[in-house]
Amino acid sequence: MLPPVLNQITMKRPFAFLFLLITTLAILSGCNLNGDEETVIEVPKTSAADRKILIEIVKQNPDNKLRWDTTETNLRNWQDLVLTEDGHVSGLYLENKGLVILPSEVVNLEHLTFLDLKDNIINSLPFGVQKLNKLEQLLVSGNYLRSMPAGIGQLKSLVLLTMDHNRLQSVPEEIGELSNLRGLYLHDNELTSVPKTLAQLSKLEGLSLHDNFITSIPKEVCDLGATLKLSFHLDSNVICQ
Repeated sequence: MLPPVLNQITMKRPFAFLFLLITTLAILSGCNLNGDEETVIEVPKTSAADRKILIEIVKQNPDNKLRWDTTETNLRNWQDLVLTEDGHVSGLYLENKGLVILPSEVVNLEHLTFLDLKDNIINSLPFGVQKLNKLEQLLVSGNYLRSMPAGIGQLKSLVLLTMDHNRLQSVPEEIGELSNLRGLYLHDNELTSVPKTLAQLSKLEGLSLHDNFITSIPKEVCDLGATLKLSFHLDSNVICQ
């Protein structure tokens, strides 16, 4: 039975009731009374190629602690990552995810600007890392790295590099090619020396070298420190050559 108000409209003004009924149904169904097609809001697509690369991280680390649903095709629904407006991966937050291997495919994330791999079990970074030419921050503290990746000097956009608490035994001379580097953290490693090319890092604001086996620092590096009023955070027994 119709409510009293609608019953009165039906009896006295049947056409008015019919119009009211059609309008209500149209609103509920999302139809446009002017006859126009319904506007459909599309969810922005994300990079299928980038998704395949992320899936490779999962595959090569079966004991990982990632919270990724690899069946989800839209990366906007994935955790621990940042996307560009057009759906490419620009940031990965993979700290303490139980990663042992960083797949070589990662170097094909051409929009990547931020990569956080702190506190994993990684012992090497993939060949071709220099392809990540937009990378600004590379955080790999607390792993098992024994060397820096070949070609690291080609990461011209790099601003921050943290490789402390690893097992680094040397620093390549090409480190001096990182012309935009502002922070370099290499403490708690197995370094016995650092190259004089560090003196080329004219934008450096922070350099940490303590808790290594370094006994002396090249004079050029010490001079840079004095010019920039830079604190090296050295052990007390380290001297400038």
